[in-house]
This record gives sequence, C-alpha cells and structure tokens, in this order.
Amino acid sequence: MKKLSYYILDVFTHQPYKGNPLSVVWCDDELELSQYYNIAREFGYSETSFVRYSDAEKLLKVRSFTPGNYEVGGGGHNLLGAVSLALLKGWDIFNGQGDEHWVTMKNKKLPVVISEENGLILVSVKQQAAKNLGTISPEIVAPALGLETSDLELNNWKPTIMKTEVAHTIVPVKNRALLNQLYPTLISSKKFQKITALKGFTYSQPMFQRVTI
Repeated sequence: MKKLSYYILDVFTHQPYKGNPLSVVWCDDELELSQYYNIAREFGYSETSFVRYSDAEKLLKVRSFTPGNYEVGGGGHNLLGAVSLALLKGWDIFNGQGDEHWVTMKNKKLPVVISEENGLILVSVKQQAAKNLGTISPEIVAPALGLETSDLELNNWKPTIMKTEVAHTIVPVKNRALLNQLYPTLISSKKFQKITALKGFTYSQPMFQRVTI
C-alpha cells in the first residue's frame, strides 16, 4: 500500500484546537475514487482535502471529500486550508503564474489572493454570492439528526437551504444541549440526501458552533 503524507490544520484561526479542523493529504498522482472516499471517512472531519502540484499546468490541484462519499467544490476552509498549508511548508505552488495566483478545486480554476497581517499568512478567495434556495420541513430534517421535530423549534425559523459554491441546509436547534448531542449517522445522512438531493447540512444554535456533514 502506498504511503501518503498528511497534515491536520485549524483553519480560520491562529490558535491550536480552534476554528475549522481540516485534514490535508499530499498526493503525487490522482488516487482511485474509492481511496479518496476511504481516507476521508477514516479522518472523519467534515472535509478532507487532497492536493497535488501539476508541473504541466503550473498550479496546485485540490480535491475535497466528505465522509459521506461526496466530492465538494467551492472555496471554503477545505481550499483555504490546503493553500495555507502549501505556503507554510514553502511549496512553490505559484511558480510561473505571474502576479495573479490560481489553484483548481474540483477542476474549477479559482483565483486566490495572498497577503500577510501581523506575521500571519492570509489566503482569500472570492465565492459566489449566497443564494436562498428555500426551506425544508423540520419533519424531514429532524430524523436525520436523531432529534424530534420539536427540537428544531426556534424563533419560528425553518431549516433553510443556502448556497454559495455548495448548498447546505442551515438548521436551527432549540438549545445548546441538543446541539452538543447531535451525531448524525452515515445512514441517516444518506436518507436525508436521498429525500432532499442535498449532500450536507449545517446545524447551529446562535452563538455556539457550526458543524458541516
């Protein structure tokens, strides 16, 4: 079995064990699809990014997978963390690109901006404007989270599908205790995906935390 180097990062923070955790795996070549799935499932984070540098195209190529066997696009922490890692490791990923810097995510070319603030490397990418795609009945969402429909009753808010690069369902949860006990199983998540045609959801209670499946 081929050995791969991997790294664990905390994105959106400069403090250990804060922000969004991300696993990043360095690959010399493309892997089999089943390998991406299995490795992402093994790490168990919301997303695992796989990176490799293309000498022919002179850019960093990123692919990102969830534990639920779904490849994610966009420019969230999965991309920002991968680029940040490359810069922190001193990998020359922008060689030959000139003044504008690019990477690819899911084979889509994305411009990135690199800056520095107080000695910290900052990586930014422009996403599409957020779109509200409508609401989903709590009766559908609650079972996928292992909750009762009444547990999602908060300020008359409804589970809402929001999309930038990737669509997620934003789910209100009544209190912090319910939020902390959430642990959707792969089976319940797949049932939710089958009903809604969505590949993930974000659940939160105001001021506490954000988790993506």
